[in-house]
Amino acid sequence: GTASSKFQKDDSDITYLQAQTDKTIGSISANQIGNINLQHSFKGKGGELTADLDFGRYTRDYSNTLLTETISIENPGQPDTGLLIEMPTTIDIRTAKVDYNRSVSSRWKMEAGLKTSYVASDNDMTLSQGEAGTLVKVDTLSNHFQYTEQVYAGYASFSGTIGEKTQVQAGLRVEHTHSVGNSLSFDQVVTRDYINFFPSLFISRPLSKNHSLTVSYSYRIDRPNYQYLNPARSYVDPYIYSRGNPFLNPQYTHSLELKHGFKEKLFTSIGASFVDDVVFYVIQPVDSIRTERTPDNFGTAQSYNLTVSFPIEVLKGWNMQVNVLGVYSQFDYTYLDVPTTVEQISGRLNASNTIVFGHGWTGEVTGWVSTPGVYIIHETPWLGSVDLGIQKSIGSALKAKLTLQDVFHSNKYMGKINAPS
Repeated sequence: GTASSKFQKDDSDITYLQAQTDKTIGSISANQIGNINLQHSFKGKGGELTADLDFGRYTRDYSNTLLTETISIENPGQPDTGLLIEMPTTIDIRTAKVDYNRSVSSRWKMEAGLKTSYVASDNDMTLSQGEAGTLVKVDTLSNHFQYTEQVYAGYASFSGTIGEKTQVQAGLRVEHTHSVGNSLSFDQVVTRDYINFFPSLFISRPLSKNHSLTVSYSYRIDRPNYQYLNPARSYVDPYIYSRGNPFLNPQYTHSLELKHGFKEKLFTSIGASFVDDVVFYVIQPVDSIRTERTPDNFGTAQSYNLTVSFPIEVLKGWNMQVNVLGVYSQFDYTYLDVPTTVEQISGRLNASNTIVFGHGWTGEVTGWVSTPGVYIIHETPWLGSVDLGIQKSIGSALKAKLTLQDVFHSNKYMGKINAPS
């Protein structure tokens, strides 16, 4: 692929630095996965026990080569430059879990389990740069990063009915996490130990023949993946690169939802979510021409949403499923030492059409459109896309299908960042 950069001062149209970069990425990866499973059913109402041992290894040889032609009004005649990143990666995963379930009465069932997992990741990145054809390793930008994570978890849940109609499921999960991120090249070690409790509750009840109501609550954790924690750099061109953040914390979310169903066709839900330590990839300047993209924890977020989903029979043989979402969200964070609160109302419309033409021919038209929105400091414009598909059944054993994605090339994303001055 190619990447182009253009630098201007203020809002003038005068370009003082321009670069064109040819980028080549090479990646050879392999996976080896194994599982041992045991199942045992106890006599009578003794329940069932299952146990699993899982082993996995992932390896990848990765390279990123940049060749850049630079045009500078202030310093013309610059030679072509090159940049090479090589990063072999190995990830080992080992997990063991035991689950037990049994009926505790005619209406209630119990489930419980224990799980432990161990992950070890090794990334040895070498960065070389210089004039094209004479690249030299740069020790200050190369990095050997190792990461280990151990999670010990236990859970218990009960599900059953109260009265004649109300279905209930309640559970609690406890996790202890120990992780170590070790940047051997920079002599930087980040160690974390934390215990979390994650409750969940689900209640469902039919109100009448045509109406049903469901209430749910959950608390969850979203851990950053291993590359989010790796401080090694990955370049788009010489002026912008991504890197991980070894000090990144997990993101925690409380979710609530009240859902109403009518004839199992029309569904309306009201939901809310509250997020702590929001993980966000921020783009910020390093100097006058270089920019970095790195994940960080950005304060808190809360959102309230209204969703309506319903079918429409447009014509005989033409059915549509429509989903409408409206969201109010608020973000509270500090960026560049400036405390900020952002509020917004946004929406999204999804529609899926299925058309039966007859004689074995069927068609699909799916599309979506979303309003402009803001996420932390990132602004997004109107976006949308339409996909088409047609299918022909040839007898009972053969089908031919043609699909076209984003027919109007309308899903072109250009983000905008407003940073405090």
